[in-house]
Amino acid sequence: MKTKNIEIRRITFSKFEFNTHNTGEVEEDGRASINLNFPDREEGQENQLILIKMEISYPDSQYRVIADIDAIYSVLASDLPEDISQDDEFQQALITPMIEKFRLYVGMFSEGAYGAVLIPNLNFNQD
Repeated sequence: MKTKNIEIRRITFSKFEFNTHNTGEVEEDGRASINLNFPDREEGQENQLILIKMEISYPDSQYRVIADIDAIYSVLASDLPEDISQDDEFQQALITPMIEKFRLYVGMFSEGAYGAVLIPNLNFNQD
């Protein structure tokens, strides 16, 4: 990764559903999808905005969480990797703050239901 100067402009939830149940079994796997968008820069603008939309579905035996998270980052255009899809460290630098906010929300919403639920670290593969 060439840069460590990634400015978080905003991370917001456009959807957050926390549903409790007590099935005892998890019938499906969790899933996540991520969409990156790079808006055109105006001439002379040094920073590149990165817009990310993440959709997460996380099932557990006691609850199910569905979330849509939108994030805006700013990076110097000269610091962008040649191929973001090949730069795992850069990808993680973008995704980690979004996952941490997701985990925080799950902990807050679950506290009244079961005591604070700690979800595991989420690891994304390239599927």
